[in-house]
Amino acid sequence: MVRSEFEEAKNSFDYSLFESRRKKLYKELDKFVKRYTPNAILKLSLREYVQGHGGQDTFTYHVERTFDELGTISGSYCSIFGIFYSKNKSQYSFPPKWGDTPKAALKSILESIVDLIEAGAERDTQRIIDNQLAPMYKGKLLSLYYPDDYLNIFSDDHLKYYLNFFNQTSEGVLSKDSVLKRERLVEFKEKDPIMKNWTMDQFATFLYSKYPGAPKKEDNTREESTFEQYSIADLSLIDLDYKQEDKEFHAKNSGRRKVDYAQEQRRNTILGGRGESIVMDYERKRLKAAKIRKAPVQVSADSDSYGYDILSYNEDGSKRYIEVKATTSGIGPNSFYYTEHERQKAVEYGEAYHIYMVLSVKSKKPKIWDMGNPFLSNPDFKLTPVTYKAEFVTFEK
Repeated sequence: MVRSEFEEAKNSFDYSLFESRRKKLYKELDKFVKRYTPNAILKLSLREYVQGHGGQDTFTYHVERTFDELGTISGSYCSIFGIFYSKNKSQYSFPPKWGDTPKAALKSILESIVDLIEAGAERDTQRIIDNQLAPMYKGKLLSLYYPDDYLNIFSDDHLKYYLNFFNQTSEGVLSKDSVLKRERLVEFKEKDPIMKNWTMDQFATFLYSKYPGAPKKEDNTREESTFEQYSIADLSLIDLDYKQEDKEFHAKNSGRRKVDYAQEQRRNTILGGRGESIVMDYERKRLKAAKIRKAPVQVSADSDSYGYDILSYNEDGSKRYIEVKATTSGIGPNSFYYTEHERQKAVEYGEAYHIYMVLSVKSKKPKIWDMGNPFLSNPDFKLTPVTYKAEFVTFEK
């Protein structure tokens, strides 16, 4: 995520473009919720619940189709609803877990729906997770019955996409239930001074339509889609040393390829977000082991102006300013991008400033190397300029 782009996107987001259509949908939603109370749900017949008979006035049709614009689950297999009717076979199909007969299966499914609605009212996260309905179906139902409380994004791939994009992947959230992934996105929303005033639907609409936009099929090849889940228990520092690379090494790769620095910067931003999540998890673990009651703070989530990414603490309680750099490479030749502002902060904070280099950042076992402050221990630390900023004022001749 590029902070300046994010701020601009929030400030320019115009929900009124969607509002008139949403008002109509929410009127229909109010009718739906009043019609399908828990007691009414338990009395539904197979034809009143199941799609496949040809009618559109069924519970599952309304959930999937009528309110598609409030979060889509269209295109999912019919089995997402627990039971479905096949015209070709003239029979109901359902997993054995729901029962031995269509009526028995329907009874179990309707009871699970009511249990979910009750758990949603109580904000009982574990009960919602344990509920046996399909994950996307659960998400849609909760957002329809409690649109102010539950986020209307249901695809697990989409949730991972947005969590990765906004660097909200710490504490192993990507491997957790989609219910917890949605909660993490909501926490991210609520911490933002602008977005915290938005409804869940405004937030989801912003993500899909404005920034960063809906994930596309080609996004399956994006950098973040290849991240593997790491174990926090495995995170630790490794002890390395380094030397400046000589000209001979650079000569092997020079002059062969034109570097797209904008694309390179975007890739580094994605990897950097992953690296920061890894370091935040490590620092929480380190401070807890040292019995330090203070928690690390990911200041980069608030602004790019600090000149470092994470504020943490040493064993004596003093501050530790951590700049995170990440690479897919392991031990061996490496490099990272560094700004003049970051260099100035390194000089200003001296021994309190640390560069944490996260190696093999995409893997199951990333390695964290604390470089310390290389500008302090090695004043001649080599920096190679790759871009310049041109500032000027235009005027008429």
